Amino acid sequence: MASFKHLLDRVRDRLHLDQPGRAKRWASDSLFWGLLAGATLAVIYPLWLGPMPPLTDFGGHAAMADVWARYDEVALYREMFVLNDGLVPNTLPSRFASLLYPLLEPLASLRLFTSLMMAATVGALVWMARVFDRSRWLVFLCVPFLWHTGLHWGMINYVAVIPFFFAALAAARKAGQTSDWRWSVALGAICLASFFAHGLGCVFTIGAAAFVLFFSLARPRDAVHLLAFVPAVALWVYWNATMQNASGMPSGGIGEMLARHARWNTPMGKVQGFVDHAINATSTEVEVEVLAILFGVWLVWMGVSRGVDVPSFEAPQNARGVLEKLRQALLRVYEEGKRHTLLLVVVCLGIAIAIFPSHIHQTNIDTRVVPLFVMCAALLPRLPHHSWLAGLAGVVAVAMPFWFGPFIAQNVEQFARDEFGPILELTEHIPPQSRVECAQIRGYNETRFHGSALNHNCPGLVQMRTQSFGGFHFPATGFNPIKFRPGENYADLHHTGFDDVARLQAWDFIITDEEKRIPHDGLVSLVDTATAGGEQKQDEQKQDEQKQDEQIQTWHLYRVHDFDRPTTHSAMAGGYGGFPFEWFCPEGQALSKLEIRHGEDKEHIGELRPHCRKARVNRTSARLTTGGTAGPRLATPGKESGREHLQCDSGKFAAGVYGRADTLVEKLGLICAHASRKRAKDADWKVRDVSRTSAVGDDQGKAADDQGKAADDQGKAADDQGKAADDQDKAADDQGKAADDQGKAFELRCPEGSVIQGITGRNGDKLDAIGIECVELDRLDESADKKATEKKSTKEKNPSKKKAPKKDHDR
Repeated sequence: MASFKHLLDRVRDRLHLDQPGRAKRWASDSLFWGLLAGATLAVIYPLWLGPMPPLTDFGGHAAMADVWARYDEVALYREMFVLNDGLVPNTLPSRFASLLYPLLEPLASLRLFTSLMMAATVGALVWMARVFDRSRWLVFLCVPFLWHTGLHWGMINYVAVIPFFFAALAAARKAGQTSDWRWSVALGAICLASFFAHGLGCVFTIGAAAFVLFFSLARPRDAVHLLAFVPAVALWVYWNATMQNASGMPSGGIGEMLARHARWNTPMGKVQGFVDHAINATSTEVEVEVLAILFGVWLVWMGVSRGVDVPSFEAPQNARGVLEKLRQALLRVYEEGKRHTLLLVVVCLGIAIAIFPSHIHQTNIDTRVVPLFVMCAALLPRLPHHSWLAGLAGVVAVAMPFWFGPFIAQNVEQFARDEFGPILELTEHIPPQSRVECAQIRGYNETRFHGSALNHNCPGLVQMRTQSFGGFHFPATGFNPIKFRPGENYADLHHTGFDDVARLQAWDFIITDEEKRIPHDGLVSLVDTATAGGEQKQDEQKQDEQKQDEQIQTWHLYRVHDFDRPTTHSAMAGGYGGFPFEWFCPEGQALSKLEIRHGEDKEHIGELRPHCRKARVNRTSARLTTGGTAGPRLATPGKESGREHLQCDSGKFAAGVYGRADTLVEKLGLICAHASRKRAKDADWKVRDVSRTSAVGDDQGKAADDQGKAADDQGKAADDQGKAADDQDKAADDQGKAADDQGKAFELRCPEGSVIQGITGRNGDKLDAIGIECVELDRLDESADKKATEKKSTKEKNPSKKKAPKKDHDR
């Protein structure tokens, strides 16, 4: 007992608690730091729940950090990406994850990084409150605003720049007031670090800190401290010069950038955007209520604020001349600016919100400025030492983070069960190092979290679990930690849908929660499904207290088919843009028709849809019969384009295509023919009755096509085997080359005894290239026999099974 009492006495002596007021101050400090630590942890804790925080871009940043950390381990990463490890911004989170790997997994490192940045923001705000002579209790008003739009959008790089911003303001104030070069060095280091966090945030940090430093100088000669910004400014200018015309970066000077890439919101749009950007997490109205309560607390604090205890500036009375009076007036303005520097910062940030463009290129400017404005404005009140009204408002401010944090945590846990649970279940079927796209999933504000919480988190979660490439576009821009290798890109299905076969076939697997529009059944096969939100839940917000079932969301995992068919001939004509595609008729069928639409310019092929017919091959003849399959739509149709059909005559196979192409396919037609052989023992098939459909496309070269058709008609009578017709076709095509000015005429034909079973090519928004895949007629016969044998075998194994009704597949 005596030893314990002695220990307490030593603690009291160490803390000087026996001095008047010291014990009270120590208790106040302990209370403040304890409450602040608890409030900060309350709003950080939700980041650690579930398999991944439901922040819109968080999954993309996690995927980039995973590539950076495991680059030497995963062959697919080295095949697809290049590390952007030079003097570039936006790399701080990935560098942090790489530094801690393998001690921590990249996902855990990114959670830790975000948590540290949020805690550092609180620490920087406390320092800033002290430097600007404000009460540290004001910081509680800022804590809920850690869930600003920058965080719920998952902009981890910009979240990292916010503590540097406030720390730079505090360091600039200290450097100006003390004239100590050590504060200038610290200021320069902070600005330099902000560059590696975020390129645009670095500009805001340098600009605001320079403004504060200017209005904090004790003497004019202390302006030399402005040199602290030189390293960060030089680095940013160098980087910006090297990034001109890079993907995702606006080109040209400021005037051209504003004219070509800037977009402004309406005044009401600015007001609505301010509410959204200040504090937002869920798609409920709770955040609006929180903002209203915090604004009320701020108004109370502003109402009871004390005046500035700094003597006013006294100008000399013997001023003579206009210049001297002007100098004294400027000094008076400068002194007032020095006393109200924080207010001037808030005013400047408010003006920036009002007059800056809402977007420049793909960057939302308001999202970056509003949180800085709100947190700076929260530190404006000068709280009196004894005010029951200020204390009551302070109790509300302290309580808000302890309520708001658990509210977010509850929504994160529910989101993890409803959305991430099914995705994790489906990832068990995905082999490592695959290419997986989360396509046609619910978008903006269609889940319980604000924004597009599944947009990058679904592919990010898949990539973290399987070391695959989960589809995201971040590497396509020039200011992110990784970039695509030449020839690699992101085949986005969010805007084009599953009808864009070229983009669809860039993937190995597709995950979707879309049930109305699914990929064409000839392109994919369903692997598994998983259900989210299948339990009945009660909606407590309804006044009638009726129970409602939350919509059951079914997730699907599709495997994209890899057509591995033995072919006798492959050929292609056209450009090299877009993505490659291929599609084959089912076994035992061959191409008979092309359904075509023009592009929007009506000068190029916009959409291509193949149709197949069943083949009947006997000993001496081969022909197409009724019944078949309609293939998927290839490329993208024009909005006002008509539909045209290129169809072979009854019984004829498609033996080739012809037309004109340059970088795009401008015109397209089918070459059709019968096939026969004189005796059953003959191995070779002979082509006869060669004909051409009319070509779809622009009118140039039409005369040449007409001559080609006339030559085909003459060939029917001249030679049953089609040799004479082929010769005249070639002569007619030679005559038509002069008319094909815009593109180069092409003709792709299958060898004799082969017909078209597959269509290949490339497409983006239009058809860039067209190709054919030919198979032997005898193989069509073998495929049909094989299918018939399998069908017969299945029927024998299931004799009691009822016959299913016949389906019409020719849609």
